[in-house]
Amino acid sequence: KGGRSSNSGIQATVFGASGFLGRYVVAQLGEVGTTVLTPHRGDENDMRHLKVCGDYGKIGIFPFSARDRDSIHRAIGQSDIVINLIGKYYETKHIVGSGR
Repeated sequence: KGGRSSNSGIQATVFGASGFLGRYVVAQLGEVGTTVLTPHRGDENDMRHLKVCGDYGKIGIFPFSARDRDSIHRAIGQSDIVINLIGKYYETKHIVGSGR
């Protein structure tokens, strides 16, 4: 199984790693020694909490654009596994019945 300081030899790219489910996926991958690349669309400070999920240098954080093919190719180019957890950011509208 290895451990956090082991090297599994696997490199994974996790899109949407800063989301609810993504942080747990990165933690599990980091726990078994996987090198994890976490491309982000926002501020890098929103991703800092992921650095502690793996050993030193095992969690890579870098910007990308979902609309730029070259940017996506750079993100997945060297990876053995690609996990897409990108969600939509939109407000939900709750419809409340009139009680009739």
